Amino acid sequence: MGKMRHYAGVALLVAFGWYVLSDGIQQPYFNWDVVGYVASAYAAEGLHGAQLSQATYKDLRQATTAATFYQLAQVDAPQGYRYKVYKDPRALRQQLPFYRIRVLYVWLMSLLHRQGISLSRASCLISAVCAAASLGMTGLLARSLGLDLLWAPFVGLGAGLDMLARLSTPDALACFAMLLGAWLFLQGRRERYLLAMILPAVRTDLLILSALMLCHDFWFDWRTAALVGLAGSLGVYVAVDAVAHNYGWLTLFNFQMMGITPYPASLRIDTSIPDYVRVYQRAALGWLRSLQSLPFALALRMVFVSLPRPGAKSRPVALVAMFTAYALLHYALFPLGELRFFTPSLIVVLLGVLAALAPPRTAQVPPARAGQDAGASI
Repeated sequence: MGKMRHYAGVALLVAFGWYVLSDGIQQPYFNWDVVGYVASAYAAEGLHGAQLSQATYKDLRQATTAATFYQLAQVDAPQGYRYKVYKDPRALRQQLPFYRIRVLYVWLMSLLHRQGISLSRASCLISAVCAAASLGMTGLLARSLGLDLLWAPFVGLGAGLDMLARLSTPDALACFAMLLGAWLFLQGRRERYLLAMILPAVRTDLLILSALMLCHDFWFDWRTAALVGLAGSLGVYVAVDAVAHNYGWLTLFNFQMMGITPYPASLRIDTSIPDYVRVYQRAALGWLRSLQSLPFALALRMVFVSLPRPGAKSRPVALVAMFTAYALLHYALFPLGELRFFTPSLIVVLLGVLAALAPPRTAQVPPARAGQDAGASI
């Protein structure tokens, strides 16, 4: 019976993975972010000014339907944000720092473009492949936690992987990288230090997750590697910001929360404390009312209950704690409740809660490797 359930789980995982992949490729959403990422890729190829604007919107026009292009470029004419970015090359150029910081995503788009795929299509292809791969990583995590594979497809899709597959954003790529990091952490693999250094090049906010994982390892595993990984992660973050001419967190916060403008380079930072308080009041109420808050509340309870009893389950509990902390810190810094920002955290938390509620079938998590040699505790 156990083998039959395992094979049924594998078959279901493959079937759902194929569904996620094909749905993402055949029915891409082409959200507005595709404009910024396509323009960033063309800018990396040396285009600028009117040439950059023409190439960007030509690529979009050829990849999308007339109705979709209208939504991306002309829906708010004549004075709206999208229309001004469409018509004014200076406005388009000022959007680029928000998008060039997703270095790996833009690079992969350019790589596929050199193979003859339009940049707009490349954005969705990357998302579809990474979302399907993330579902596979969900299965590996389930096994590492001693869970039945039959749980994995439902947890992955319930957390929003099918939605990530259709978006022109780096969130599916980030999801795969985060779940890979979670699996490497559970397995005690040393490759996690290298991945922690790369994460900020996927999405700069992943520096938070890198820091959480490396701080854990500094206290409980290999201090030297953790310090080197943290220094490398910070170095990548600083380099990405410098190369992309990133506006910084406060400008992004004001741009997104206080009012979007086609000319963010000249955006005035709000200095009124009550305005920020109102933003966080709305954010707190929105979080409490959302379904996303329930799994994280259960995760926090699981973590606090397990704190007095460290042992064989300490590594899975630490993983759930780190992904819960990442989700909460991300929401505190950037209080938007869009599911795409929380999908990987939800996957890890849901799997962790399920593993805590039901005894694992088999022990899949290896013992921590700390202390295997004299250098491990330096």
